[in-house]
Amino acid sequence: MISELASAVSAAASVAKLAHGALKLAKQAGLQQVLLDFNTQVIELQGKIMAASAKYEELAKIKDEAVKKLVAYENWNKKAARYLLTELAPGILVYAQKPDVKNTEPPHYLCPYCFEKLKRSILQRPSADSTNYVCHECKFQAHPSATPPHLHRIFKLFSVFSPEFFLI
Repeated sequence: MISELASAVSAAASVAKLAHGALKLAKQAGLQQVLLDFNTQVIELQGKIMAASAKYEELAKIKDEAVKKLVAYENWNKKAARYLLTELAPGILVYAQKPDVKNTEPPHYLCPYCFEKLKRSILQRPSADSTNYVCHECKFQAHPSATPPHLHRIFKLFSVFSPEFFLI
């Protein structure tokens, strides 16, 4: 019986050794699973950080564009403040330099259509002896010395009368 008892103790020791080894393996497997889960979460976190970084870059670009537009509007407002909507001739409106603004530029007129689109387009005369003005940006034309179209009809109406008719 002692030999059987010794054999049982030896078997129990072997089982304990196996149980200890199984427990060790179980802990390692659990640890490996924890490490695997940890790595998965780190990879997800890196993806979220990269997405946030890309969004930050996009927002920074939008902010820079907004700042550039704001600066452009502020500059335009400074330039526009130097001009006043003026009637060049009856029915012909253009922007002219304000008389009280000190300026190094010669007197000139700006196209009203381009001005409303935040563009400064100087009206030019096609030739030195010309009385009309042309915008080379939008092709607007101003003829300040020409007879307005509505007066042509009145002149035609009165042209049937002789000059003596008006002397009476």
